[in-house]
Amino acid sequence: MLKKPKIIIFIVVLIAVIALIVIFKAGGDKGGAALPSPSPTISEEINAAIIEEIRSENINLIQADISGESVIVGYIQPIEFEMDDMFADWAYLMAATVKNAPKNIKNVLVNCIFENGEKVQVIATTEDITSFINEEITTEEFFSKLRIKPLTEGSIIE
Repeated sequence: MLKKPKIIIFIVVLIAVIALIVIFKAGGDKGGAALPSPSPTISEEINAAIIEEIRSENINLIQADISGESVIVGYIQPIEFEMDDMFADWAYLMAATVKNAPKNIKNVLVNCIFENGEKVQVIATTEDITSFINEEITTEEFFSKLRIKPLTEGSIIE
């Protein structure tokens, strides 16, 4: 007698699972229409705008994320480069990021990943970036405000 209730419970659960699968695959009570895909979040839209802006400049962008009050962008830096070109890439990445980031962002972190695997993170406040964009501070002043943090044990860029 004990086996019948277990079998009945198993059959009821199996029917419920099959019914749920059929409902979700068919789109529920929407006449068989598929469920709509979720719309992108604000964060995804901002990330997409940052990525689009930066990729339009042929920078090998590999990361664009918002984390709290910071935006983190990462790119691949060719191993053969001129320092001025790398600094220009940093400035461009930061300016493009601030242009597309929400107003609550306070910092931009650029992860510069060299082709040989070495990594350095360059950090600037949105206030300093905005001052630089608006030509309120010079290039030298802007670059003196950057915090450069090695992420690997290679040589330090100064």
